[in-house]
Amino acid sequence: MSDIKIVILAAGKGKRMEALGFDLPKPLIPIHGRPMIRHLIDAVNESQVDGEPIIITAPDNRDLFCQTLGSRACRYVVQEKQLGTGHAVMCARDHFMDTGHVMVLYGDHPTVTAQTIRRLARE
Repeated sequence: MSDIKIVILAAGKGKRMEALGFDLPKPLIPIHGRPMIRHLIDAVNESQVDGEPIIITAPDNRDLFCQTLGSRACRYVVQEKQLGTGHAVMCARDHFMDTGHVMVLYGDHPTVTAQTIRRLARE
């Protein structure tokens, strides 16, 4: 499983969440007392598939993600222009060029478990 790099997409604007009164990027909205993305990062860490996942953020949100995730081992890549999912992954390509496989996860999916990540890595 060491030949897998995990990329977490978190650069979306989450405009629909504004209508619900949230002034945060969707992955930072709390679920059970923790931001959605922390649930996912904890699952990635527990899975031991990738010790330093890449988080794709928007330019104006990078510091907020760094502050929220604290000392968790992550690499941040800024997607300067929001041109879609494929573009977001391509923004991080320099960090996984020598990797055999890339697993792309969404930062607003807090219910993905370590077991699911390990299972995907084996398939």
